[in-house]
Amino acid sequence: MSSLCLRMEECDDQLKMVWSDEQSSWNPAHYFVHKGFVRQASESVRKVLDEISADIRREGLKNPILHRQWLPKLADSGHVLATQIFSPIDYGKGTAEKVREIIATAAEPMNLTVFTDGSVHVPWAFLYRGDPLNFQIADLPDETQITDFSDFWLGLFKINVRYCVTDRLHSRRPTRDTFRFLYALNKELFRDALTLLPEEEQGICNRLLAEEVGEVTTWTDCREKWRSIQNNNSVIYIFGHSEGDDFVLENEEHITAAAFNTLFRKADGVSDTVCVLNGCRTGVGPLFDSFLAATSGPGFHGFIGTEAQVANNCAASYGIAFMKRLCENGDSVGEAFESLQMEKFPTSLFYTCYANPDFRVPKHLE
Repeated sequence: MSSLCLRMEECDDQLKMVWSDEQSSWNPAHYFVHKGFVRQASESVRKVLDEISADIRREGLKNPILHRQWLPKLADSGHVLATQIFSPIDYGKGTAEKVREIIATAAEPMNLTVFTDGSVHVPWAFLYRGDPLNFQIADLPDETQITDFSDFWLGLFKINVRYCVTDRLHSRRPTRDTFRFLYALNKELFRDALTLLPEEEQGICNRLLAEEVGEVTTWTDCREKWRSIQNNNSVIYIFGHSEGDDFVLENEEHITAAAFNTLFRKADGVSDTVCVLNGCRTGVGPLFDSFLAATSGPGFHGFIGTEAQVANNCAASYGIAFMKRLCENGDSVGEAFESLQMEKFPTSLFYTCYANPDFRVPKHLE
């Protein structure tokens, strides 16, 4: 599978776009785009996602549906964003056109790794490579499928977004007994969500929570638990309210991204940790002040988060499925994320992988 890599960083109030292919043969391969236009176009995409999410939550269906009427609007906003990503304001037109052509003509899935300094949050999955004026929805079923997103970047790429300073994994062959699993839960929200799920999913959840270290419902307890496992390889799972720069657990107890970063530090920095942040809009906002930076310190390898608010039962169902694949099945982060794109559609549309896709928890020995 072919690959593209993009490093996006702020430079004198512009965005520098540095592209390379899997052979890293382009030198130099960069251009500058208008930071304000990219941010504005990104916000327009997220606004549509918020509207779609609100529509899904309003219906409250056991099996949520994304209605086809939303696709033209999402394609239009995604086309505007793609245009801004490939609109140089310097002399880099050749590089921009080269990458745009690769994407426009791609017939097979590709890998895309984006390294960002957090200056602008781009919802990469929803860039649209086609002409939205040609988008046809007449005479088609109202309920969309993942195949309807073939011209959005989520249908073309396996996308992974990384913070520019993220560490490499320290160990390629860790043993299962080096891992710990910490669950910080807004108890009321989580228990209410579980009651709406099938018994099988509830059973999987109870089994996951029984792993060492288990669940906490306050940040005070979380701090104590973390101190006992900070030198271990680990997975941190958080379920609560979020608006991008804080998380709320029991009794409206908030923790900001800065406090989160202070709480979850490693004394040695040589063990590996990934976070699953199951709250609304955990990837949104200036990323220096949110969880992309906070989960990229020494020994941390990013997080899985949402681009829009997700109904609590759908979020719980997605989180349980993801943790089962990661913590029981032996899937890597990338494999777990990819497998859920179709299985948990359309809920999966609202999740983005900001974590190292190679992070893996070994299975229990049989």
